[in-house]
Amino acid sequence: MKKIIWAFLGLGISFSAASQSISIGPTATIGNSWISSDRDLFTGFDNKELHVAYSKGMKMIVSFVPHWGMSSDLSFSSEGGTFSNSDDVKHVYRVNYIRHSTQAVYFFGQVGDRVRPRLSAGPSVAIFAGGKNKVKNVSNEGTQESPAKNLFKTWDFGMTTAAGVNVRLVKNLWLNA
Repeated sequence: MKKIIWAFLGLGISFSAASQSISIGPTATIGNSWISSDRDLFTGFDNKELHVAYSKGMKMIVSFVPHWGMSSDLSFSSEGGTFSNSDDVKHVYRVNYIRHSTQAVYFFGQVGDRVRPRLSAGPSVAIFAGGKNKVKNVSNEGTQESPAKNLFKTWDFGMTTAAGVNVRLVKNLWLNA
């Protein structure tokens, strides 16, 4: 058992020594999301509205050669969609996931540059973590709630793409945006 532990430790040290850099830190996103479904969820609710989606988590980027790297992101995401009709009634679908994505990352510029733009893409898989569906009557402020577990899948699979920039703040401290 000790030999196996020493072998993994040696492999980890050699991997770290061979890599150009490792970045670990918190992440946060905000955006808009929508729902598409083969179910009859939206009959009579033809107006799609802004539905704020967000995520928060941790990300690690390993740059193993000057222009290429890999990233791994583990986050909590809240998504869904908002639909309304002409009678001031809104359906709000809020669904939460624990999401993991792995991406290949391409870095522009050179290793010593203060600013390095980057592009990334890769698969994303998520596990359902709860949510609520609400029907809101805007005119009389009535609300009905129900759990989202019966309407949404337990797994979500997709592709992620991103554009960003790494800015060196001080030696060995970067802002990854």
